Amino acid sequence: MPESAASLLVRITRCPVAERCRAGEDLACSAVVGSQEASGPGDYQVPEPWSGHISGAPVLFVSSNPSLDPDEAYPAGDWDDERRIDFFAGRFDQRDLPWVDQRMRPLLQTSPRRHRDHGTRFWAATRARASELLGR
Repeated sequence: MPESAASLLVRITRCPVAERCRAGEDLACSAVVGSQEASGPGDYQVPEPWSGHISGAPVLFVSSNPSLDPDEAYPAGDWDDERRIDFFAGRFDQRDLPWVDQRMRPLLQTSPRRHRDHGTRFWAATRARASELLGR
């Protein structure tokens, strides 16, 4: 990932406005930030910048964050920058234990690690639309 994209990803996931909201300041996005019942940094799911390799993406979908799932292995406030970059840039990369598998099932925070029993409809629909747009 180019350094500029990685730097932007980190800046978004460490949003100072979200931190101000979490500290109790009443700002425009306070209701969204406050929708999480998080007591500490390890409980707070960070803002989502994008998923995938944005610098080489042939198409970009812009939408609201489709869900908040405390069971998903998703970056929390206590994750370091390298792990955040690995998650968001490589979220759909297939590897030994992918963050999201081929069936669009997210990795859960269970032990042992496993994926959710069912896929995420939003991701499946987005992948289908991307395939249609790209003629794949």
